[in-house]
Amino acid sequence: MLNILIIDDDPDILNFYKTHLDGFHADMFSDIESAKSAFKDSTKDGVFPYDIVIIDWLLPGNMTGVQFASWIRAECADGKYPFILMSTVQSSIDHVQEALAEGCDDYIRKPIDEKNFKIRIAVAKQQVTHRIMRRKAELSLKELHKHMRSVLDSFHIGTVLLDRELNVIYYNEIAANIAHGSIVIGRKLSDTLDTSDHYRNLIREWRRNHKAPLAVQIASDYWLELEVYDSYEEPDKYLLYMRDITEVMRIRNAKASSSSMYRGDSLAAVRIRQQIETIAAGDWNVLIEGETGTGKEVAARLLHDCSPRSDKVFLAVNCAGLTETLASSVLFGHKKGSFTGAVNDHKGYFESAAGGTLFLDEIGDISPSLQVMLLRAIELKEITRVGDTLPRAVDVRVLAATNKSLANEIRNGAFRADLYYRLNSAYIKLAPLRERKEDIPMFTRYFLDNHRLQYSSGHCKISNDAMKILMNYSWPGNIRELKSVIQFAAVQATDGLITPNELPQSLFNADEAKISIIQDPDEAQTIANAIKIARGNLSEAARLLDFSRATLYRKLKKYKLQ
Repeated sequence: MLNILIIDDDPDILNFYKTHLDGFHADMFSDIESAKSAFKDSTKDGVFPYDIVIIDWLLPGNMTGVQFASWIRAECADGKYPFILMSTVQSSIDHVQEALAEGCDDYIRKPIDEKNFKIRIAVAKQQVTHRIMRRKAELSLKELHKHMRSVLDSFHIGTVLLDRELNVIYYNEIAANIAHGSIVIGRKLSDTLDTSDHYRNLIREWRRNHKAPLAVQIASDYWLELEVYDSYEEPDKYLLYMRDITEVMRIRNAKASSSSMYRGDSLAAVRIRQQIETIAAGDWNVLIEGETGTGKEVAARLLHDCSPRSDKVFLAVNCAGLTETLASSVLFGHKKGSFTGAVNDHKGYFESAAGGTLFLDEIGDISPSLQVMLLRAIELKEITRVGDTLPRAVDVRVLAATNKSLANEIRNGAFRADLYYRLNSAYIKLAPLRERKEDIPMFTRYFLDNHRLQYSSGHCKISNDAMKILMNYSWPGNIRELKSVIQFAAVQATDGLITPNELPQSLFNADEAKISIIQDPDEAQTIANAIKIARGNLSEAARLLDFSRATLYRKLKKYKLQ
């Protein structure tokens, strides 16, 4: 039953209302002050106790009906005010506009027509019913929102309230912790997060398509995912959810490292990349040859990641580390009790890699007897555990790698030709770094970025002089040696710049590298470069310049370099 408040000083009108409001609970007053007292006594938490108010325009006292309607609106909480029907003998446009502007929902002209009154009350009842339903929905949404916040807290998801300009209005404790305390109320999100200019620009552009999640990097090695929605409680606000995705990005970057190794622009890098993309699509066994440190396992992992087996396991085994006695058990498994110490049944690498890829590194170092067992396993796609008599079918793609030339090993009688042909269904030859030197800057940037992410260090750059040394070195250890050099130099470069002084001494054994870097059209600069390369040792600088010590001292004095 709906509650109606009626205020009118005409007894006949009150009787009319009483007669025609069956099914409603109606409280009637003849003056505004009495109605205001009833209002104050019964109002709780800003909720008006009446659903409909019928009020006369002109009433005794200091307040008109229109002013009382405005007062009700001011006293009630937002959206919780009643439907107000103004009764008046006036029907001019000005009066109607004034009533509606002050908070009235409808009006009815006196003398009141019964049919018209019933229509007005039916409209009021419908509007009130809609308001009640909306309030219930809002309460349900608030409860749901409260529940969702508790769920978000349990999943460690931060919540931030933003205005339409992405200024921060509110944030919870989890958001503060996730963002390392960098969120500031009243400031724009793009300015308050500790991000680079690149990510600030991304956040600003994000306003144009604020529904899409955005990953941003803050505090060097720290990543957040931001997702924003319209706020149910406040339609002119955004609700931003943020979560820490640092570990996810680290895993993603680690997986991307394989492809990064072959992003170079050299002809060798392009050829390797094309070979890997072509071969990965098939299911052939692959032989990878290359010098130590050229990235054979990285190539194997990239082959797996690009293959139809990418969602299955990738296992790598170093064949050079397998002893003759344990090799069979490690690769093919064993039965319980088959030898001393075999206390349980054991799966070997072939069974463990079922459905996926098995990478056999240093395949050229295995014994002749193990070559025979491998040949059978690869040829028949079945293995027999040590101590067992029943063969087991295995579905595995075999990738093998060696730093030797297996063709030469076959000629020397050290490797079986039939095993070689089984492994060599597809062949990849990795070029040494000295044949793809144009990729050294790319590798250097990659290793520096990786060092920054791994050790949460600051951004490190390499000087042109240091890069010239890297470009002129022969790199007998290939990419692995370059990685070691860059890691060493990044640790030494406390000011964020790698110069020749931060490079390991082993690189300076190649005089051609030193000579190429010190040469300059300006002789004074050439001498200064030589002294820098020699780390202040004038005898070494003179040797590099092919000067006598006396000549070097004379030129130092001439160019005022002392």
